[in-house]
Amino acid sequence: MALVVLSFASKGFCEEGWKEYRGVHFLIYYKDAPEDFIKTVEQSAENYYQEITDNLGFSRSNIWSWDERAKIYIYKDYQDYVDSARTAKWSHGVASARKKMIRTFPTMHGFFDSTLPHELGHIIFREFIGFHARVPLWLEEGVAMYQEKAKRWGVNNLVKKAIEDGTFIPLDRLSKVELSSNSPK
Repeated sequence: MALVVLSFASKGFCEEGWKEYRGVHFLIYYKDAPEDFIKTVEQSAENYYQEITDNLGFSRSNIWSWDERAKIYIYKDYQDYVDSARTAKWSHGVASARKKMIRTFPTMHGFFDSTLPHELGHIIFREFIGFHARVPLWLEEGVAMYQEKAKRWGVNNLVKKAIEDGTFIPLDRLSKVELSSNSPK
C-alpha cells in the first residue's frame, strides 16, 4: 500500500493578478502588500472570527473551512478599491454576506481595529440570523459597529448627551433610514 502525502501551500497565485494567502478560515487575495501585512490580516481575521461568534453567542455548526472559507480582497490602495470594486467613495470596506467576501484596502489608521472587524461582523451576523431575515439597518450596522472596540469607548456618554440635547433619533424614525452608495458618509 502506498502512502500519498498531499501538501497544501499557504501562499499561491490566482487569476487576474491577485496573489493568494490561505488561512484556516480565510482566503486572502491581495495585489501589492507585504507578506507580513497579509499574515497579520489573516491572524486578525481569525481572532475576530472567534470573538464575533462568541459576542453573538453563535455556536458554529457549519465552520468556514476548505471551499467554505471567507474571502478577503485587499486592493492596492483607496483608488484601486473605489475603481475596481466599484464602491462608494466614502467606503473603506464592503462585505457580501452571502458570498462571505470582504473587499477593502489597507489604511494607515483603522484597518485592523475598525474596517476588518466591522465587515466580518456583517457576514457573521447575517449568517447567524439568516440571509432572508429582515432587520432594520440600525440593528445590522449597530452589530457591525459593536465589533469595532474603539467605537465602544465613550458611547454611553454620547447617547446620554444626545438624549439631553434632543438630538437622539427615535427608533421609529431610525428604522426608516436606508443606506445606498449615494448616501453621505
